Amino acid sequence: MDTQTLVRLLDLTGIAVFALSGALMAVRLRQTLVTASFFALVTGVGGGSVRDLLIGAPVSAFAVLQLSGWKPKIPEKTNGI
Repeated sequence: MDTQTLVRLLDLTGIAVFALSGALMAVRLRQTLVTASFFALVTGVGGGSVRDLLIGAPVSAFAVLQLSGWKPKIPEKTNGI
């Protein structure tokens, strides 16, 4: 196994651990499956983003959007009309 594959595997494992912690918290609070899924999504993406910010890497959720060519629509300025 090469280094790049190992780093990617550890990255995905970290995101899964973040997501699992959110889902387990929802289960402890006796929430529904939808709520547990939402908690898993938020903690997985949020935890991965915080980790990327702390190590100085590009935040992966936004990097995927940039690689896909997605650009936000910025409204044009009007003259107050």
